[in-house]
Amino acid sequence: MTEDSMIIKLGKRFTITLPKEIREKLPLKEGHRLKIIRKSSHLEIYPLDDNPHKRLAVLLKKVDYRKENLNKKSEEFLFSETGGDK
Repeated sequence: MTEDSMIIKLGKRFTITLPKEIREKLPLKEGHRLKIIRKSSHLEIYPLDDNPHKRLAVLLKKVDYRKENLNKKSEEFLFSETGGDK
């Protein structure tokens, strides 16, 4: 993994602007959500997936991440756990 290091200045209202050199190397677009973690002496910034269901499906490889299927599976699970009828 290649690391880049740059010095930037905080903007008004403490905004951070990612330098063009960094933005071009990452799959980010305006509005992309980022996770910021405060460590004792520094910050770490990580991009979040646009579609967490799809990312989870990739990790599990067998999950159908479509909302309709997830709702159906949730209902089936709840009925089986509670002994209810459909």
